[in-house]
Amino acid sequence: LLICGETGTGKEVVVNSIHNGSSRRDKPMVKINCGAIPSNLLESELFGYEKGAFTGAAKAKKGLMELANGGTVFLDEIGELPLFMQAKLLTFLEDRSFKRVGGLRDIEVNVRVAAATNRDLEAEVRKGTFREDLYYRLNVMQIHIPPLRERREDIPVLCQYYLEHFNRKFNKSLRGIHPDFMETLQNHYWKGNVRELRNVMERSVLFARGELLTGENAGLIPQSGTLPQPSGPAFPMRDLASGPVDLKKEVETFERTYIDRAMELAGGNLSRAAQLLGCTRFTLKRRLDGDGTPE
Repeated sequence: LLICGETGTGKEVVVNSIHNGSSRRDKPMVKINCGAIPSNLLESELFGYEKGAFTGAAKAKKGLMELANGGTVFLDEIGELPLFMQAKLLTFLEDRSFKRVGGLRDIEVNVRVAAATNRDLEAEVRKGTFREDLYYRLNVMQIHIPPLRERREDIPVLCQYYLEHFNRKFNKSLRGIHPDFMETLQNHYWKGNVRELRNVMERSVLFARGELLTGENAGLIPQSGTLPQPSGPAFPMRDLASGPVDLKKEVETFERTYIDRAMELAGGNLSRAAQLLGCTRFTLKRRLDGDGTPE
């Protein structure tokens, strides 16, 4: 099972639902973040090791695949898996057996394997960073989760769920969401998808007053890619026929005007201003300090 989608779309939620709705629900569900485990530890984490297999291996240890026997293994961020481990994983998927590091005995397990990625694996295959045979072995069944901005009809349902969830968590008694705030939520770009929506709802409920959630502390800013035009006169294009211009200075002036306007709209908040400008907070700070230009 291969689950594809942008970061924050809820790929892990899908795997949890599949596991909990299956005959394996009473068996373990083991989650492995392929990008979070150092490459030199991956094999021993996945498949375990025998006593004396390497320095510090004082006793044998079961790997995550063995611990998940009978249940589900969730390989998150599968696109981060190094090539040498891709080959080992492919062998395991074909045989459903493996050897512990330093071991000689084949160990067979019965697991469902679900993998998730926010990368375009077909493009990674073309670049040579992901094995083609492993891609097709994982891609027996693919689930693509569209970004939240492409399924806006889900937003009211998700908001109601999070309202009830955070009401309980923070001991609040909010009875609904103000129509104006709901309109704002439905029109937002949601670059961070469901994860961003969850964070906005948590923050809004935490600081809410009254009976309706108004979102005055939601911290939402425009993300559609259109920055409000700078106030003041427009930038006149210099007539090159009248003589040369200092292009670098002209560009810096133009950029600085947009940066100043973004900082004004963001109330001086660097992170929000950077989001408006489509660059990182670090890049914006460098630019404000006079070093570098926005990415």
